Amino acid sequence: MRLRAEAFDEFARNETLIAMPHTAFPGIGHVRRNPVGYAWVALNYTNRDPN
Repeated sequence: MRLRAEAFDEFARNETLIAMPHTAFPGIGHVRRNPVGYAWVALNYTNRDPN
């Protein structure tokens, strides 16, 4: 658990992009620290294809 906590602290501090399988599309985002732990912040995806 200590290693996971250290990793999440670093990911939140640096806003490291993380690919997370088995989540809603696009499954890429970062974690943000909140008062009770961490929150998942999904990448804002927009389709850039004009068609």
